[in-house]
Amino acid sequence: MMLPFLSRYITIPIWFQQDNAPIHVSRSTKEWFKQNNVNVMDWPACSPDCNPIENLWCIIVLRLYAKCRQFDSVDQLKTAIIDVWDGIKDGLIEKLVDSMPDRMFQVRNYEENKCY
Repeated sequence: MMLPFLSRYITIPIWFQQDNAPIHVSRSTKEWFKQNNVNVMDWPACSPDCNPIENLWCIIVLRLYAKCRQFDSVDQLKTAIIDVWDGIKDGLIEKLVDSMPDRMFQVRNYEENKCY
């Protein structure tokens, strides 16, 4: 899905940013990026998360499994996910996006103060 999108912007240098989860830095993943000419940003492991969607996923999961809720079927789970998603207010998403300057400050502060 990413490559067709990137091919539309082939004249623009594009950099892919990801965290350093083991599957993202595996030899096969790195080789795939190289073979497909995808530039990957160096990104410190365990750095503050800059992607607001990660926080939104966390909020969704917390709401989904509130009070130790369990699901008996995939259909039940899908319905619950849709219900939680539909309950997300625009203001929450705006708040997450508006937090980007602070996220950038945290990343810079992390980089300047990390221990090797």
